[in-house]
Amino acid sequence: MHSPRAEPHGSRKTLLIVDDHPILCLGLTTLIESEPDLAVEAAVGTRAAALEAMRNGRPDLVIIDLVLGDEDGLDLVKEIKARYPKIPTLVLSMRDEALYAERALSAGALAMSPKPNSTRACSAPSAARSPARPT
Repeated sequence: MHSPRAEPHGSRKTLLIVDDHPILCLGLTTLIESEPDLAVEAAVGTRAAALEAMRNGRPDLVIIDLVLGDEDGLDLVKEIKARYPKIPTLVLSMRDEALYAERALSAGALAMSPKPNSTRACSAPSAARSPARPT
């Protein structure tokens, strides 16, 4: 997973990513770091690692997967809200947004967003940018 960056963030907004899928963490980190005013403070895969990262720094936003292996991401949202009430959380999920969005908001999340649910959704933008390959 991604560890805290060595250089100072300056006026950049910092984010903590909490997701148990390393490839998603890498993709989100790459996407976020491509923005000049955003920085990923850490990308971790467990509740314990997230709380440790929160103790070591104060991100401007925490992005949390709804399901973290055997752990419930909403419990982490509640815990962050209780310990750090001024830090907003965004919940990501492959689950039915209509069913879980209300639960996420009730737990204290600022919003909930669906993850892309197919490889086609993930690969389409890069395919559009790729030059045609000779066959």
